[in-house]
Amino acid sequence: MDKDLLLYVKNQLDIGTDRAVIARTLQEQGGWSEDDIAAVFAELQASAPPLVKESYVSPHTSNSKTMSKLLVALTIIFLIIALLLGGAGYLYLNQLGPFAERAPYDESNLASGLLASFANIKTAKYNVAGKLEMTDRDQDARPFVLPPSTDIEKLQQQYTNDSNRLNDVSTMLNHVNYYSISSPLPKTISEFESVVFDPASPFYRYDVDQRFIDPESRTPYQYTLSEDGQSFTLIVTFETHAAVKAVRTSNPQTAINDKTVTFTKESASWFNFSPTPPKPYFETFNEMADFLPPELIFEASLAAATDFSGENPNWTTALDMAGDFGDLTYKIGGDLERHEENYYLRVRHIPGPFAGALSQYKNTWIRVTPSFLESQNTNQTLPINVSGLPEAEETYKENRAKIASYLKRVLEIADEQKIILLEKPPQLVKQNDERLYRYDLTVNKANFLTFVQQTTAEAEKSNISSDFPFLNDTGLLEYLQTDEFDAVFDYFINNLTFSVFVTTDGTVKEIGYTFRMVPPDSAEALQKKQLLLSLQLTLDDVNEPLSISAPDTFRDATEIMAELQPPQEPALDTSTEEISSTTTPPQEDL
Repeated sequence: MDKDLLLYVKNQLDIGTDRAVIARTLQEQGGWSEDDIAAVFAELQASAPPLVKESYVSPHTSNSKTMSKLLVALTIIFLIIALLLGGAGYLYLNQLGPFAERAPYDESNLASGLLASFANIKTAKYNVAGKLEMTDRDQDARPFVLPPSTDIEKLQQQYTNDSNRLNDVSTMLNHVNYYSISSPLPKTISEFESVVFDPASPFYRYDVDQRFIDPESRTPYQYTLSEDGQSFTLIVTFETHAAVKAVRTSNPQTAINDKTVTFTKESASWFNFSPTPPKPYFETFNEMADFLPPELIFEASLAAATDFSGENPNWTTALDMAGDFGDLTYKIGGDLERHEENYYLRVRHIPGPFAGALSQYKNTWIRVTPSFLESQNTNQTLPINVSGLPEAEETYKENRAKIASYLKRVLEIADEQKIILLEKPPQLVKQNDERLYRYDLTVNKANFLTFVQQTTAEAEKSNISSDFPFLNDTGLLEYLQTDEFDAVFDYFINNLTFSVFVTTDGTVKEIGYTFRMVPPDSAEALQKKQLLLSLQLTLDDVNEPLSISAPDTFRDATEIMAELQPPQEPALDTSTEEISSTTTPPQEDL
């Protein structure tokens, strides 16, 4: 076999020349026969593996394959980059993954953070809407049932005992100050008993024991004379804080140490105290459910705008109420504004039977000036009493710093005790094209007693309880430890929804509250109904420029007062009668 022929054919095949072209070229130009050419192709095919090493490789073919692989690799890389960029853009636009915003509050700073948000509000528009409606009963709705408890029986006995103690004190004080006992006063409690329980006395009091003794310990009260026998001290220890509260209300100056009270001759003898413990509100609701109509609807809304940026804040409010009790419907609406030093009020809707003198001034703005408020008999002439507004605003200014400081500490305690819990993580939602965080909240029952104890101590420490005594109600602390409170609290939490919406920077936007009360099955007309209370507070234009201006047209309160004054009759001139009565001698009877 000719090696040159063999190498030529092989090289032509390697560069891609077609076999037919090679054979025709060899026949026409080289003179090779078909048999020789066929033998060369057969030899190359048989010896292809070993001859590959010596084959000639075309640079053009190698570059083409390399470029194809490079193009595929670049395409894959481009697609990967595009997917990464697209995914990152989606996460960024939707605030997901590494681009997700953190909610402004968590359980550690929610209460104090919300207070700080409100404190930073200088101008805003508010709207408070409330609705009380009888609706179809939910499947999981259950009436409130107060479980039997020894605590309730014990509390009832304590109220009965304290009622007897107060009756004894009242009887002794009344006999000293109003009835039969005068100086000298009885030296002992036994002498007191001999006077009060003497059947011959016109002020005899029938009593089984015929003694002034404590109903629980069965020992006499501590009674001693004082001030050289001109007065006395009567020491009584009560079992309930409600009784102590009744004494303090009637006798603000009486010495009280916890539940021990020291009465004197000057102590008041009348006390407003019931021998029956107050019932839980839910139980009271059950008792009055029979009187509620199944189509009950009551709605109210209060729209307001405030500007606290200046020394004398301007504000405007609009109140609307409407009710439907089946056979009775009504509607009430009015406005009250303050601009600079003046107040402006207007009545828009009021039921006719209750309108009285207001009916002729409906939809009329009335201006109330400081001089009018200072005038006498204001409350008797103006259809709506607004005389207390300046004093209320002044009281608010005086106590604002103290109240704000106390509230700040209370909410710090709430955060420390985690008294407000999140039912689920904050949710980022869209509402009216605004991105808001929604907090669904509940109350931490386990720490509630500790929270109240600490806030009560804080009220005493800050001396705010002197202005607001209810903040230091030790009776509440006792109630929080009863079985009754456990039942009331559980029912309250199980029927409550409470949500707060804030902007991404933590500004309060909306607060929503709903509570469900279920009538007892004994109320036949309401067996498939429930009473739903809903409240909603929304804030708009927070810290935005706000213009509050006085009404364009109004009437002055002085004019209204003059119109409402009844016409005065002319005074009679009695001078002639007086003269005649003194100068004319009496005539004898005929």
